[in-house]
Amino acid sequence: MSGSGGGGGGSGGFESVDCSSVQLRTHLSSPKPAVIKTLQKNDQLTVELQNHGGRSVVVAKTAKGQEAGSITGSGLAKLIECLHQGHPFKAVVISVEGGGCLVNVTSAI
Repeated sequence: MSGSGGGGGGSGGFESVDCSSVQLRTHLSSPKPAVIKTLQKNDQLTVELQNHGGRSVVVAKTAKGQEAGSITGSGLAKLIECLHQGHPFKAVVISVEGGGCLVNVTSAI
């Protein structure tokens, strides 16, 4: 029996990523307090890729285009790869506590 579990590394490139299955649950980094205080559970944010000093940064924005914060965490590399390929994502607000915001990032299609 041959499995494909565990392990990583190897070829120096990514295998083909199934972008529709990429999912992250994370707190927004560098949250913008004025925007965060307007968010409620189940609000939907757009997920965009931006270039900051030659580095790819993923941000979550409201329907009005206000940046709520950036997305980091496990699976970020796959998310960035999919965004580079033009695959759309959304972030749904799970909770807002104080100045923090927990979101679930999934495919928008």
